[in-house]
Amino acid sequence: MLNEDDYELAYGSTASRLFVSYKSICVGAFLLILLPTLACGYTSWPFMTIEQLVRQSDIVVIGTLKEVDSWKNGMGKQWFGLIHVEEVLWGNIKKGAEINLRWGSYINHQNLHGKNGIWLLEETLENSFKADHPKRFCFLDHKSAVESALVNVPIFIKMKDHVIYDIEPLILTIVYRNADSRTREFPGLKYDGSSIVFHPTIKFVMRRGEYYVPNKEPGKPPVMIAEREVVPPIQGKVDFSVDVTPITLKKNESIIITIDMREFYEFEYLESYSIQMEVEDISPFHEIRFTLRE
Repeated sequence: MLNEDDYELAYGSTASRLFVSYKSICVGAFLLILLPTLACGYTSWPFMTIEQLVRQSDIVVIGTLKEVDSWKNGMGKQWFGLIHVEEVLWGNIKKGAEINLRWGSYINHQNLHGKNGIWLLEETLENSFKADHPKRFCFLDHKSAVESALVNVPIFIKMKDHVIYDIEPLILTIVYRNADSRTREFPGLKYDGSSIVFHPTIKFVMRRGEYYVPNKEPGKPPVMIAEREVVPPIQGKVDFSVDVTPITLKKNESIIITIDMREFYEFEYLESYSIQMEVEDISPFHEIRFTLRE
């Protein structure tokens, strides 16, 4: 797993950005006063590893951001630009395509105008994508790390929304994808629209009320201080069996299974949950946390 230091973002490290921003006007004492505040502004971004961002990415490309522009609406300044695709590392996109990228004032992708690098993108609307974390762009010297993350996390779960309201379905996506250069066989699952059966090497658990607090050590992931009870599935809805047929994928093939978790588990409103998944010897432990609102 990669550490925070493994990625030198286009935005620069905290120290380098401070130096560039203030080198012409600041003295040492002034910097000492401002450093904690400015550093906190950077670390307010959630800690994300490259594996986490790769799991959440629909396409991964090498490209250059161009034609950056902005407009204002009720939510403040909104930005858009085009990423000219020079190489596809993953996803249903072709070399030479131009990707519509949109972002708000909460992130400074406009500073990447004209820069070439790796983009880890999520699809939003048709023909539009987002990159809602600074680490969704990195320079080309990290290409091998991104490719390794694509290969080493072939089975994972995703959710588009993490605050769910009572009238909304609770959609979970289970993804199998093979970014390797060879055909691979994976532990299977069987979904018939009303129940799901996993191979026993797939650990799939729902928990209620897990509670996390920020890590006191800067740049480290949050700490779980309380682990609540496992939520059992509705009877007959989720099972495990060694008889489930393996899933075989050729290079660049994928399978996406989309399910409404309300059909498999009973939920309580104003409560927090997490879905945890791990595939023995194939995909590391990961989880998705979400909250239900009335």
